[in-house]
Amino acid sequence: MKMKRISSFSTRECAHVFSLLRNAGIQFYARAELMGVTPAGGIHRHHIFVPEKNWQCAIDLLKEGFGINRISAAPFTGACPACGAAVHSRTECPDCGISFNPSPGLLPDSHPFVSFLDEYGLR
Repeated sequence: MKMKRISSFSTRECAHVFSLLRNAGIQFYARAELMGVTPAGGIHRHHIFVPEKNWQCAIDLLKEGFGINRISAAPFTGACPACGAAVHSRTECPDCGISFNPSPGLLPDSHPFVSFLDEYGLR
């Protein structure tokens, strides 16, 4: 069976990743890579691999599990809920700067999974 790499996650994140994949019935394996050593022990990144036929399903599942939303906000028109300024077809208020975009999710843009999604045009 041909396996395809998804991305890498920290040791702490792996419990969540493994739970999502197991609950969905998706086979996977993880390969640990030592990133550094501290007095408390090693720092690892875990590369996740799934069967090629389940790759897109696994990505969608992990995106949902980490709150990564592909849908961007539609432009807003009306009174800004924060300051009351008139907003005409914008994704943020021109006066106070409040964003009308959905929440960014649980992972920062610098996270390897987010970078992976951007690299493949999947976000």
